[in-house]
Amino acid sequence: MSDHDKTPRNPSARTWTRLGPGALSGLLAGGAALAVAELAAAAVRPRSGPVVAVGGAAIDRTPTAVKDWAIRTFGTNDKLVLQLGILAVLTLFA
Repeated sequence: MSDHDKTPRNPSARTWTRLGPGALSGLLAGGAALAVAELAAAAVRPRSGPVVAVGGAAIDRTPTAVKDWAIRTFGTNDKLVLQLGILAVLTLFA
């Protein structure tokens, strides 16, 4: 069997086989950048970490009705849900 026989016949299948390693490297790079930023913030001022800072800015800019809904819906876990949402968006961007 030659190398030519191993190549997918469908060009889009070839694209999907390259997408996986590219997506993984993007996630690893994003995770590494976030980890370095959190470590730097911990050394200087722990409350200045990127996830906490973005969460604080999001809370400040959120309408009161949405804040009240989040508190009613998630109770004391509202900040945890916000931080998980921020990490999910960062994952998509990475």
